[in-house]
Amino acid sequence: MRRQLLVLGTIGSLVALLYLSGALDFVDRHLHDFRSGLLSRPASGEIVLVTIDRQSLQRHPGWPWPRAYHAIVLERLLDAGATKIGVAIDFSTPSDSRNDLRLAAALARGGPERVALPAFRPPGSEADTAQHVVEPLALFSRHSALVSADVWPDPDGLVRHFDLDQNLAGAAIPTMPAWLLRDRANHAQGNLIDVGIEPETIPRISFVDVLEGTFDPSEAAGKRVLIGATAVELGDEVSVPRHRVLPGIVLQALIAETLLQHRAIRSITGWPVALLGALIALALGPLLSKFAWRQGAAIAVATAALVICVAIMFHLAWAASLDTSPILLNILLSALAVQFDRQGSTILAQRLALRRKDAVMGRLVDSVFDGIVTFDDQGKVLSWNRAAEQMFGTPIEQVKEKPLQALLPLLAQSYAIEGTLAPRELLARRNDGSQFPGRGRGDRW
Repeated sequence: MRRQLLVLGTIGSLVALLYLSGALDFVDRHLHDFRSGLLSRPASGEIVLVTIDRQSLQRHPGWPWPRAYHAIVLERLLDAGATKIGVAIDFSTPSDSRNDLRLAAALARGGPERVALPAFRPPGSEADTAQHVVEPLALFSRHSALVSADVWPDPDGLVRHFDLDQNLAGAAIPTMPAWLLRDRANHAQGNLIDVGIEPETIPRISFVDVLEGTFDPSEAAGKRVLIGATAVELGDEVSVPRHRVLPGIVLQALIAETLLQHRAIRSITGWPVALLGALIALALGPLLSKFAWRQGAAIAVATAALVICVAIMFHLAWAASLDTSPILLNILLSALAVQFDRQGSTILAQRLALRRKDAVMGRLVDSVFDGIVTFDDQGKVLSWNRAAEQMFGTPIEQVKEKPLQALLPLLAQSYAIEGTLAPRELLARRNDGSQFPGRGRGDRW
């Protein structure tokens, strides 16, 4: 038992080191994605998207549009009673002054309390670098709130996490979804996006319908609005779990819905999970050793299934993502360790039984009156009994591993004449040089 606990403790320690080093992160990411796709829920309807879609581009070709278009859309949404408007469009470079002034006037109507414009890092920059930040023109930023529109993918290229604020150019500014909901209880306990919320259920209004005044103002009244591109031609797309690819503005809305529905998923990671996995291994190993291997395998599988079910329950009921890779790996390795230990014990018992049997046979051979000599396929002496020792007058230590021809000088000639399996009688030579007759068949003498 002590040796088994030592092995299981070693397994738990090695798995903990492997997990804490980040080597199992890719497993936990995929398990999180699996759990995220099990249960879908609709959007709240409080976040509305105004989309620059293919229909808008077809009816008003020539992107980028004059900024007067954006000014008109802003004014119509403000008139409709939108409480907050986040505009995910780059206004960092000047256009003609008339259009810029028109947009500035529309922004001034809303002010920083109702309208936000994005700042972002250039494409290809890293999340933890202090590179140049692209910001709206001062003409626009003085009339609007400044928010971050950046999202950062995990090592596999999928976006799973979000921030409530980001550090840009040495200053912390809110992200677009956090600004959109700052007057609501959005103190998220986690930072994983709930991709169980269906993006298709987020209400959408085509940009061109707002621009031309053909939309229903009640669709925006009292709502929080995000304006951005969804047309594939504009190339603003990100990869996410479950939904594969989403337009950037839809992802921003999904993050806002995550905050609004209190579904910001927190991660349960680190030493507590590693310790739990080690404890499960220490408890499961002795239990499995009490059962046959088939029953033990069934218990191990059932334990792993229970861990997965608990993780799913945490995810769905309490918006918590439990890392299960170290726990599942401990279950697998502890089951294998018990099985190998059982096989090793069986082999050891068989070897001990064979040794006992050999000892009994050796005593029997030593007790007979006939001289018995054994040798290998190379003709070297392996053993002989006491009767053979008395016949040849030589202890086994002097002839062991020596050629049998030293004892039976005519052996090679007999093989050539009579064949290896023919019974034959040969003269054997004692240690003092005298000879006596010996009889055998094949390799037995």
